Amino acid sequence: MEDLDLSMPFLLPLLRAKVPVWLVGGAVRDHLASCPPRDLDLVVGAELGRIRTLLPEAVSVGKTSPALILSRGPGRSPLQILPLETSLDLELKRRDFTVNAMALPISFAGLSGALVDPFGGREDLSKRLLRRPDRSRDPFREDPLRILRLLRFVSTLGLSVEGETLALARKAASTLVATAGERRLAELRLFWEGAFLKKAGEVLSPDLCGEILWGAIVGKNVEAMGEGSGSGAAFVRAAALAGYGGIVRIFVFVEECRRGSVQGEENEVGPNPWREGKDGSDLPFSRRERQALSALSRLSAFYRRWPEAFPPERRDRSLLLRDPTDGAFARWSLRRNLSGPEGERFRSWCESMREMAERPWRDRPRGLEGTMNPRSRRR
Repeated sequence: MEDLDLSMPFLLPLLRAKVPVWLVGGAVRDHLASCPPRDLDLVVGAELGRIRTLLPEAVSVGKTSPALILSRGPGRSPLQILPLETSLDLELKRRDFTVNAMALPISFAGLSGALVDPFGGREDLSKRLLRRPDRSRDPFREDPLRILRLLRFVSTLGLSVEGETLALARKAASTLVATAGERRLAELRLFWEGAFLKKAGEVLSPDLCGEILWGAIVGKNVEAMGEGSGSGAAFVRAAALAGYGGIVRIFVFVEECRRGSVQGEENEVGPNPWREGKDGSDLPFSRRERQALSALSRLSAFYRRWPEAFPPERRDRSLLLRDPTDGAFARWSLRRNLSGPEGERFRSWCESMREMAERPWRDRPRGLEGTMNPRSRRR
């Protein structure tokens, strides 16, 4: 494993002191699947104080489960180090899924020794199955974020879910809103970019996916943003948008839920959910992402005024020039609302609006007068 080889200099103090070190979690899973790991998680057979003595540059994190983070330099994810409090088997037993409950010992030569796999994670990986390692525990009540991790593993790895594990996730879905926004957003980014995104609806059902995703997006502000009408069908629509980035899919999913458009209704939208504050999502989007999401909200309002929006106001023209989806939002609006001849008229109208954004509106293109009649109404 190349990433581990590059990390060996940071681990030498532990190995020289003959402290046992194991690679655990997703890195082992990825190694067995011949995939590059996202992060390197280590379990170290020593108390926290001794580890800090041997690795003075490591930084303590966490309160309930103290761990250490060791930087490996800019552009590389840090090493995450967990002191072994009891036995390795008990530590693995506390993990979320069996495919993440495996360990490989580390020596001066790198990965060496037999795989530690007390719960059949390797077999489950070959079966492409998610299953909890300890049937006496509920991993989702212990940490509701694991519900989102379950969705993420289905979306990114194409895994299926064992029946009892899925039932527990379903029961705990409502508790996800209390999880910190930073943790939820990290999982959502990965989920919506997954190569097997559509499979999530097949494995978990669209309604369950929609319920979980709505709670993950609105978080503690669920009362202000509502229950997310038609979230299952909204998930199907957002997942079907080929070639769209994750941030656009998040917007489309929320837009569908808030408007109830999947049920043929036009619900009252309410305040902009992408602004910071008590009325919107509590996810810590970056400033650039919030600007893009707010622009999409204005684009949504603009396209709903078709064709009454002609001539476009100065603000509308500026918005069209800064469309963060490069025109993809208009295509989504077309697929969402219209088909046949009416859809062709809408497409022509969208193209003309983009042209209007680049020049004064009085230079109206000839032959499009019928598509821009302010008195006409969308059917």
